[in-house]
Amino acid sequence: PDQCEQPVTVAQDAWYVFPDTDPETFDQPIVISNVGKPASIKLLRTGVKVPHEFAEGTLTLSIPPDQRTDLPDVVKIKWKGSR
Repeated sequence: PDQCEQPVTVAQDAWYVFPDTDPETFDQPIVISNVGKPASIKLLRTGVKVPHEFAEGTLTLSIPPDQRTDLPDVVKIKWKGSR
């Protein structure tokens, strides 16, 4: 979807976001606009909830640096209702 600047795969009621692995932008938040409120957001590799903020249709999430690896991470976002 164009709502996110990161690569995303969509499956039923979930989006799988692949955060940037570039060291220069590693710690930048992921911003997804024009979406509904998420039901849950977690880092698939660990199952840990990803801190996020949701306001006025914009979801901003940041993977804590101690949870990142040099390998591609995947964040699963499950949605409440329609996006």
